[in-house]
Amino acid sequence: MRVLLLTGSPARYMAPPQLGESQIVAGPDWPDAQTIDGKWISLRTPVGEYDLTTVLGKIPADQQPDIIVNLVDASWRNQPRNLAVFKGTKILLVIDSDRLVFPLAELLRYRADEFHDRVVFLRSLDHLSQYLTDLAGEFIAPQAGNERKPVPHARLPLVRAI
Repeated sequence: MRVLLLTGSPARYMAPPQLGESQIVAGPDWPDAQTIDGKWISLRTPVGEYDLTTVLGKIPADQQPDIIVNLVDASWRNQPRNLAVFKGTKILLVIDSDRLVFPLAELLRYRADEFHDRVVFLRSLDHLSQYLTDLAGEFIAPQAGNERKPVPHARLPLVRAI
């Protein structure tokens, strides 16, 4: 399986997990780097929001990913947009949601704007519980004077904590 791992974590911080037989890591602190035989191993992205189309456009056909794993954390340094251009499986990994300023409402908005097939919480069961509570609140009928609108992409895939 060919994996594209999108991350805001710096290359020098910790090595990312090897998630497939072939993997490209992309993020703001990763260089554009290829092996000697010209295979991409990492790609630089802008900090914050960027269009996934640009990243995929750099990858040759024989290295196009089968799956995208998108790691977001409290820094919001990695916010790929236009994920709909990728027709394969998209997994959202949420880590360190208890650090810095990371309101779960922002995660809900991002998840609503950029559909992922799975949402996986790493390390924080408390934040998984809060995420589900916030999500449920988005779909509960509004009380008088509370005019909340439902989040788009109302179908919620399997959500679990690791």
